[in-house]
This record gives sequence, C-alpha cells and structure tokens, in this order.
Amino acid sequence: MIKRSMTTGMITGLLLLCGLFLVLEPQVARAQTIRDACHADAAKICPGVKAEGGQLGDCLKQHKNDLSTGCAKALEAQAKTGK
Repeated sequence: MIKRSMTTGMITGLLLLCGLFLVLEPQVARAQTIRDACHADAAKICPGVKAEGGQLGDCLKQHKNDLSTGCAKALEAQAKTGK
C-alpha cells in the first residue's frame, strides 16, 4: 500500500513538473530569442545598464528607433504577447 502511494505520488510530481515545463518553455524560448537578437544593440545603445528589474528592456524600448531590425522585431513580438 505504501509502495503504491509513493509511486502514485512520484508520477503525480513528474506530471506536474512536465506541465510546468510546458507552460514556462515558450517564455524561456522567447527570452532567449530577445537576448540573441538584442545583445549587440544593448551593448551599443545601453552600455552599463543592468538587465535586472527591467532596466535594460526599458532602455531598449526608449531607443526603439535606434534598434536593429531583429531586435525591434523580437521586442515587438514580446509586446504583442503581453509578456
């Protein structure tokens, strides 16, 4: 009985982790896309600005007319999803 409940608990835990991964994976992928697309822009346009607290994102948005096409598109896609 104990062995069965432990197995059920482990399966439930694994399913919850899988579900969490499925929810978070698109956000992680989107963040990586923005990092890849905006890395050079951030270094050029916002040198010394820290990524913590959204400061770097705010700086890039304030200089949207100076961004590369790839970075601008990545930030625009993020804005459309609201994340």
